[in-house]
Amino acid sequence: MKTNSSLSAKLAICLLVFIISGSLSAQVRMGVLPVNVSAVQHTALNNQQWNDFAVQMQEHLIIQLGVVGQVNPLTREHVLLALEGMPKLNPDNLNAAAIKELVKREKYNYLLFASFESIKVTDKEILIPANIILYDDKGGSHWKGRVDIQGPRPAEPLNEDKLLNEVVKPSLEDVLEQLRTLKY
Repeated sequence: MKTNSSLSAKLAICLLVFIISGSLSAQVRMGVLPVNVSAVQHTALNNQQWNDFAVQMQEHLIIQLGVVGQVNPLTREHVLLALEGMPKLNPDNLNAAAIKELVKREKYNYLLFASFESIKVTDKEILIPANIILYDDKGGSHWKGRVDIQGPRPAEPLNEDKLLNEVVKPSLEDVLEQLRTLKY
């Protein structure tokens, strides 16, 4: 009798490990492309601050979307290396063929792309139009959102941390919630 219960326990453990490992491999894999701020032409921040803003924004997206599965950052260099051999490749503005190939080579289910088009700074507020696109593994868009990020102008001096934490993050919460609750 003791052998049967021991064998049953071992079988149950093996079955549990098999089920858990199967569900882990079925987890959503998402890559987050570098946040594009190249269209933003404003003296509110210098070039280094815009670059820092883009990196911090990408990190914020990764943290916020981590609940949907495995979410990884992609650098421009990584994109260029992964898509080596494709003609006229701009990692800040990938075409459908490049997105499809990147998803395939990196074994992602989805790629997230965010771009900030411009910034309008007045004495009292800041307005930043942004586009967020979630591409599926076929290179098509699974979800698209345009958001007008708007908020009160932070106290001087304006820097990337204030812009991100006091204006952008609060304005993006609704969009991020939509992305977290999508059917993947």
